[in-house]
Amino acid sequence: MKTVILTTNPRLSPALITETRTKMGAADLPVDVVSWGPASAPLDDVAGTHLVVGPPKPARPTSLPGKVVRKLDRSKPGRALSRIVRGGLSRQFWARIRRSDDARRLLSGADVIVALDVASIRSAWSIARRRPDVVAVYGAAAAAQHVERLTAAG
Repeated sequence: MKTVILTTNPRLSPALITETRTKMGAADLPVDVVSWGPASAPLDDVAGTHLVVGPPKPARPTSLPGKVVRKLDRSKPGRALSRIVRGGLSRQFWARIRRSDDARRLLSGADVIVALDVASIRSAWSIARRRPDVVAVYGAAAAAQHVERLTAAG
């Protein structure tokens, strides 16, 4: 059984993955991680594969986009437009997973997909809609039930 954890947590660490695996009751099962940003320390000991799909940092910061966004965010129509254009972290995370060949390859063999935070729920849900044989859950407690059921089934 293959389990993939999706997370956009900026404080991703080996301790978080270990804690999640313990709560899932899957301390001995292989787990892969797809995250928005890099972990604070390498996840080699706690995860089989760690794939980062978030955008790279800009080569050179510019102040013009920030000024425009701040000006837009001061008005109600500007805030609405800003949300539509940016789409939020969950939409960006799902778009990055869709575009990444490595992420699609990693998720193709998954039996259980665990969304660890609210921003990764859209990605887990979208993957489950595309592949009905995959179980997508939010949180380690829900994952524990499905992992137990799948390991009991064989």
